[in-house]
Amino acid sequence: DLLERLHGPFALAVWSPQRRVLLFGRDKLGRRSLVTARTDSGAVCVSSVPAYPVDQWGEVPVTGLFAVDIVDAAQPSVHHLPWREAVPFAQPWWWAASPETFPAQQRSSLVQDFARILLAAVERRAAGVAGDPQHPAAGSLRVGLLFSGGLDSTVLAALAAEALPQSETIELLNVAFDRAAPDRLTALCSFADLLARFGPERFRLILADVEPEEARRHERDICRLLGPRATHLDFNIAAALWFAARGHGAVCSPAFREQSWWRGVVSDDRHFVAVRLEATPQK
Repeated sequence: DLLERLHGPFALAVWSPQRRVLLFGRDKLGRRSLVTARTDSGAVCVSSVPAYPVDQWGEVPVTGLFAVDIVDAAQPSVHHLPWREAVPFAQPWWWAASPETFPAQQRSSLVQDFARILLAAVERRAAGVAGDPQHPAAGSLRVGLLFSGGLDSTVLAALAAEALPQSETIELLNVAFDRAAPDRLTALCSFADLLARFGPERFRLILADVEPEEARRHERDICRLLGPRATHLDFNIAAALWFAARGHGAVCSPAFREQSWWRGVVSDDRHFVAVRLEATPQK
């Protein structure tokens, strides 16, 4: 009951020596990594990341807690302890109604409620980010976002700007494995919109260019950490997060908006796929 009342992300594995029971599980949304596997001898392994071979591991379901009874060490039994209440949007009835079935006024109210709840969630997350005591000069750079320039990351960037004090700068980390990649262009477009809305001091765009050879050197480590996920999309997201976490890249000057190549991009839709992007770094 206590764990079910927790609203934040968690993953845990607790051993009770008196009862010889291992209890493990994670939050209902699966926001923390927890994987499990059985060895050839029948032993149960639980970890935050899989060991090799990765394909022998599986994600722990988010449907409840699991208890491993070690009465018989050779053949431990696993018991499922389901949550009393399932996540609402995991139920079929949650998706039964189309937005068009709601009156326009009610839809507007629902959108406003969603925006308020999402802003509150961003505020809580941003408030919990501590500065680096070893680099006090970077105190105004506590928060960074993996930034593709798409709808999700741009909305989160705007909400972070609303949630944080005006004195704090938010870093937007954009990773590209090709300078002409679509994510680089969308990042610049959305960065320009954010600057127009919040001012040039509110955000700092970091452009991280990763060469194919460098990506290949880290492929094994990335695949191990993202396992047991193994799709091409999973790898692309994990690789972007891996290289963004290093914090290496060139700072994109807000002055790029005044350069002729950018004016050509925004004045002609065809340039969105034709122009080779060259952002001006500042030291």
